[in-house]
Amino acid sequence: MANFGHIKHYNENTGTGFIRPEDGDDPIPFRKSEMRVAGETPKEETRVRYEIENDRLGEPQAVRLQKA
Repeated sequence: MANFGHIKHYNENTGTGFIRPEDGDDPIPFRKSEMRVAGETPKEETRVRYEIENDRLGEPQAVRLQKA
């Protein structure tokens, strides 16, 4: 299921950040490697479309990100 939100924070050094969901849920983490356009650098406040999956530890994370 597709979700929409805005990039709240992105750390260039670690390649990780958080998305603020439009539905008001808690921020969800993401990795730059999940951006659908290779080489694209996430920018804060960019609206994105994403899906949610659990990572290897069972924690939710945003995957298959793309600009919305």
